[in-house]
Amino acid sequence: MHFLPDDEDSLEWRPRPSEPYSRPQAVLWVPVQAVERTISVLRRYVRLEAACFWYGLRDGKENGVVKAVVVPLQANRWGNYHIPSRSISAMSAATSPSGWVCLAQVHSHPSSFVEHSSYDDENASSQRILSVVIPNYGRWHGRWPTGTGVHECQNNYWYQLSDADAASRIQLKSGPEQVTFIDLRK
Repeated sequence: MHFLPDDEDSLEWRPRPSEPYSRPQAVLWVPVQAVERTISVLRRYVRLEAACFWYGLRDGKENGVVKAVVVPLQANRWGNYHIPSRSISAMSAATSPSGWVCLAQVHSHPSSFVEHSSYDDENASSQRILSVVIPNYGRWHGRWPTGTGVHECQNNYWYQLSDADAASRIQLKSGPEQVTFIDLRK
């Protein structure tokens, strides 16, 4: 396992946004099975931050439906994680035959603090996706999205959404929908 050097910047507070958040009409539909699988993956990293990605389809109105949970090869530490560019390429190669695009990145934090750090802002894989932070290294239990941090980038700033905005922006989809699991850590 590779580890990142200690990064004090990852613990810095971020500046406040210059403009208020404006919630778009778009919704990301996430099957409950995708959330359960994501939490299961994050919990396996004991006392280490970890990440996975939600891939799926977008419609013409920027709504999305998660079809796959993808876990890339990554470097993990107690206070951050890193996805090398070759891992991003591997995720694209594994999902592009299905026409899937990245809809969200999901990662864990060591405590109940779920706001993005400056490190999280700088290392987000794209500003066009949502970023979800799960507290306590994935040991989260609750009613979606209470206690998680759902972030959306607008005007070059990652906003942490209120629980109400997060529940409107990412909606759980119950039912027997099949979610593909792609593990690229090998």
